[in-house]
Amino acid sequence: MSRLRWVINGGIVAGLVGLSLVVYGLFGDVPRMLQQPKLRAFEAKMPLPPEGAVPVETPAPVIFVKGNAANLARGKIYYGYYCVQCHGDNGDGHGPVGESYNPAPPDLASPKIQAYSDEQMAQAMVNGTGHQLENDGFHVVRDTIPPQHIGYLVAYVRTFAAKKPIANGQ
Repeated sequence: MSRLRWVINGGIVAGLVGLSLVVYGLFGDVPRMLQQPKLRAFEAKMPLPPEGAVPVETPAPVIFVKGNAANLARGKIYYGYYCVQCHGDNGDGHGPVGESYNPAPPDLASPKIQAYSDEQMAQAMVNGTGHQLENDGFHVVRDTIPPQHIGYLVAYVRTFAAKKPIANGQ
């Protein structure tokens, strides 16, 4: 009987030790995945290159295109990908996301926006108000839209001036 009692007592002790380890793991000072710092890929800060380093690859230049039907159709597709959420279908700043901004996104058909040169409009698209997340250096448009799409976007945004109704016969 003593051997059986020894086995039972050993099993009870082993069970209590295992249970205490489980309890400690659940409630003790053990790191958990939910408590670990998170770094999303777009938030990563890349180290600066060494002084004197020469870039191997240069970004593609922005190429401005004529407003023909094929280019405007392509620009409309890019506008749907990148801009419609904030600026809306009509470019008036009443997109589903743009409605929550203060100040609201500008009306792309406004005379002020339409008076920009193509280069100025491209710069406003890339670095404009609302296109940079606060304090972290991430530029929403510059870091998302390939430069070769911007020329098509500029051509498409130009079409909003023709679509804007004239108010009060002006």
